[in-house]
Amino acid sequence: MAANLNPSVTDSNIAQQLSALTGAKRALLELQLMKKQKRKEKTRQIVTARKLKSAPLSYNQQGLWVLNQLMPGESVYHSPTAARLRGRLDVPALQKALQAIFARHDGLRTVFRTIDGEPVQLVQDIMLDVPVIDLSAADETEREGYSFSDSIGIAKLESAG
Repeated sequence: MAANLNPSVTDSNIAQQLSALTGAKRALLELQLMKKQKRKEKTRQIVTARKLKSAPLSYNQQGLWVLNQLMPGESVYHSPTAARLRGRLDVPALQKALQAIFARHDGLRTVFRTIDGEPVQLVQDIMLDVPVIDLSAADETEREGYSFSDSIGIAKLESAG
């Protein structure tokens, strides 16, 4: 442990400095210390708020929930898309990156459920499963014929099973 290199900063010296403060300066110091403590508490509250597992729906979420009730199973809000990747793919690195994003953002793990007749959002504690479909053995026409909707269908079958 490093020794205190500043001899002017000792417990007895701090006590002397505090006793030498005028009433106004002492009150100002206490106010600054209280503000600093409140900032620390707010930071702690933000961290604990992330642990929230359920909450009522916002106004916009209620609208999406109503649409889902009217058209169950339809993807009104989500727009699936595909990207063509060329070159060598580091599959474990891609899976790890996607899982880190999924774990960090509660919205990606949030589902709507109805509890006691009221819709609520629930943050699920689940891991992202990144399926890999290896088409390297398929010829070019087979690879080109394989579509994104085929992979979505496979993912739905895997998650249902």
